[in-house]
Amino acid sequence: MLSSQAARIAIIIAGSPFLGMNSAIAGTFYSITPLPFQPADLNNFGDVVGQHYLWHSGTLFDIRTFPGATDSTLNARGINDNGWIVGDGLRLDPSAPFYQFGNNRGFIFDRTQVTPILPTPAIFSMPTTAAIDINNRNQVVVNEQLFGGTGTLGNTVRIEPDRTSIPLFRGAQFGSVNATAINAQGQAVGFTLSSGRTGPSPAYRSDGTNTIPLISPGYCSIFFDFIVSQCEPGISPPQPSANGLNDRGQVVGAGALIRANEAPIRALIWEDPAVNPIAKDLGSLGQVVSEG
Repeated sequence: MLSSQAARIAIIIAGSPFLGMNSAIAGTFYSITPLPFQPADLNNFGDVVGQHYLWHSGTLFDIRTFPGATDSTLNARGINDNGWIVGDGLRLDPSAPFYQFGNNRGFIFDRTQVTPILPTPAIFSMPTTAAIDINNRNQVVVNEQLFGGTGTLGNTVRIEPDRTSIPLFRGAQFGSVNATAINAQGQAVGFTLSSGRTGPSPAYRSDGTNTIPLISPGYCSIFFDFIVSQCEPGISPPQPSANGLNDRGQVVGAGALIRANEAPIRALIWEDPAVNPIAKDLGSLGQVVSEG
């Protein structure tokens, strides 16, 4: 977790990619630019988004000033190399009932206007929508949640460029999945609210057709054998969170190896989830764990 000050700094690398130079020379190959907002994402051209701002080519833009923003307090979450931005916080009708809650919509900003993401018609009771990430094919992963709910009755969908909606994580056990990222292949990863140190639920990778559970490298019980046949008898393990994936479908996340509130969180990687859904433990990355 970055400090709030560090999270406000964008580091733009320019020039030679080679390392190993002395500090005087290496210092000329990058610049540090303070940003007046909390960054959430950046693309390969150095554009940065966060809150209701876009930093593009040294200029700060307020996304709320573009058509369709309806003077909302927008929350930008992702940007792709096409300059499209997604997020949530869009208020369509300030006069609507439960305006502050059920009227919260995800949005897509296509460099000209802000377009709302409406909930799936099958979802009821004024759900909110949140656009979490967007790839360079302009596919967007969206979480839906019932108003006043905990996410257990929500939906996760992939919005295609033609605005059709593809359900994700179908067949996932233990409730709905909150997506965290999408790659260039349209694969998304996420985890349920019960994931963590003591929760019983796995994280998942989904492409809309296949949903693959992402399992902790801890021990498994017979309870989990219907998910992963490779599980060894033992205590039920905690299950991890999945936080990102690359275009090869490799997933990174975190989780504990034993079911205990005080268990240390470990860095995890799934190098080929379709072949082996059990994570590789990357260790604590320098974390000091006290014993006793």
